[in-house]
Amino acid sequence: MDPETIAASASTIAAGIAAVGLILSRVKALAAELGAVRHQVQNDHGTNLRDDIDRAYTESLQAHRETTAALLKVHDRLTVSDERQISTIRRLDRLEMKVSPTR
Repeated sequence: MDPETIAASASTIAAGIAAVGLILSRVKALAAELGAVRHQVQNDHGTNLRDDIDRAYTESLQAHRETTAALLKVHDRLTVSDERQISTIRRLDRLEMKVSPTR
Protein backbone atom coordinates (compact mmCIF):
# COMPACT_ATOMS: atom_id res chain seq x y z
CA MET A 1 0.00 0.00 0.00
CA ASP A 2 1.15 3.46 -0.71
CA PRO A 3 1.57 6.02 2.07
CA GLU A 4 -1.50 8.04 1.05
CA THR A 5 -3.76 4.97 1.25
CA ILE A 6 -2.28 4.01 4.62
CA ALA A 7 -2.81 7.56 5.91
CA ALA A 8 -6.40 7.63 4.62
CA SER A 9 -7.08 4.20 6.14
CA ALA A 10 -5.55 5.27 9.47
CA SER A 11 -7.62 8.46 9.41
CA THR A 12 -10.80 6.46 8.68
CA ILE A 13 -10.00 3.98 11.45
CA ALA A 14 -9.32 6.84 13.89
CA ALA A 15 -12.62 8.47 12.93
CA GLY A 16 -14.41 5.14 13.37
CA ILE A 17 -12.86 4.66 16.83
CA ALA A 18 -13.92 8.19 17.80
CA ALA A 19 -17.45 7.51 16.54
CA VAL A 20 -17.60 4.25 18.52
CA GLY A 21 -16.42 6.16 21.60
CA LEU A 22 -19.19 8.74 21.13
CA ILE A 23 -21.77 6.02 20.60
CA LEU A 24 -20.63 4.18 23.74
CA SER A 25 -20.78 7.36 25.82
CA ARG A 26 -24.31 8.03 24.51
CA VAL A 27 -25.35 4.44 25.29
CA LYS A 28 -24.03 4.87 28.85
CA ALA A 29 -25.97 8.13 29.21
CA LEU A 30 -29.14 6.47 27.91
CA ALA A 31 -28.64 3.56 30.31
CA ALA A 32 -28.38 6.03 33.21
CA GLU A 33 -31.56 7.80 32.05
CA LEU A 34 -33.33 4.47 31.74
CA GLY A 35 -32.37 3.64 35.31
CA ALA A 36 -33.79 6.97 36.49
CA VAL A 37 -37.03 6.40 34.57
CA ARG A 38 -37.32 2.84 35.86
CA HIS A 39 -36.96 4.15 39.42
CA GLN A 40 -39.84 6.56 38.81
CA VAL A 41 -42.26 3.95 37.48
CA GLN A 42 -41.17 0.81 39.28
CA ASN A 43 -43.36 -0.19 42.18
CA ASP A 44 -40.83 -0.43 44.98
CA HIS A 45 -43.27 -0.39 47.89
CA GLY A 46 -45.49 -2.99 49.43
CA THR A 47 -48.76 -2.11 47.74
CA ASN A 48 -49.93 -2.21 44.16
CA LEU A 49 -50.37 1.18 42.49
CA ARG A 50 -53.81 0.24 41.15
CA ASP A 51 -54.92 -0.75 44.66
CA ASP A 52 -53.62 2.59 45.97
CA ILE A 53 -55.56 4.48 43.31
CA ASP A 54 -58.73 2.46 43.94
CA ARG A 55 -58.43 3.09 47.69
CA ALA A 56 -57.91 6.83 47.18
CA TYR A 57 -60.90 6.96 44.80
CA THR A 58 -63.11 5.10 47.28
CA GLU A 59 -62.04 7.41 50.12
CA SER A 60 -62.66 10.49 47.95
CA LEU A 61 -66.06 9.20 46.92
CA GLN A 62 -67.00 8.55 50.56
CA ALA A 63 -65.83 12.04 51.56
CA HIS A 64 -67.89 13.51 48.71
CA ARG A 65 -70.98 11.62 49.85
CA GLU A 66 -70.51 12.79 53.44
CA THR A 67 -70.01 16.39 52.32
CA THR A 68 -73.08 16.23 50.10
CA ALA A 69 -75.16 14.82 52.97
CA ALA A 70 -73.93 17.58 55.28
CA LEU A 71 -74.73 20.24 52.68
CA LEU A 72 -78.22 18.84 52.23
CA LYS A 73 -78.78 19.12 55.99
CA VAL A 74 -77.58 22.74 55.90
CA HIS A 75 -79.91 23.40 52.96
CA ASP A 76 -82.84 21.90 54.85
CA ARG A 77 -82.05 24.02 57.93
CA LEU A 78 -81.79 27.15 55.82
CA THR A 79 -85.11 26.36 54.16
CA VAL A 80 -86.77 26.03 57.57
CA SER A 81 -85.08 29.24 58.73
CA ASP A 82 -86.24 31.07 55.60
CA GLU A 83 -89.80 29.85 56.13
CA ARG A 84 -89.71 31.05 59.76
CA GLN A 85 -88.38 34.45 58.74
CA ILE A 86 -91.07 34.83 56.09
CA SER A 87 -93.72 33.84 58.62
CA THR A 88 -92.32 36.33 61.14
CA ILE A 89 -92.27 39.11 58.56
CA ARG A 90 -95.90 38.42 57.64
CA ARG A 91 -96.93 38.48 61.31
CA LEU A 92 -95.07 41.74 61.85
CA ASP A 93 -96.78 43.21 58.79
CA ARG A 94 -100.18 42.18 60.17
CA LEU A 95 -99.34 43.65 63.56
CA GLU A 96 -98.17 46.85 61.98
CA MET A 97 -101.43 47.06 60.02
CA LYS A 98 -103.36 46.71 63.27
CA VAL A 99 -101.28 49.34 65.01
CA SER A 100 -101.32 51.86 62.17
CA PRO A 101 -104.11 51.00 59.73
CA THR A 102 -103.45 54.07 57.56
CA ARG A 103 -100.46 52.55 56.02
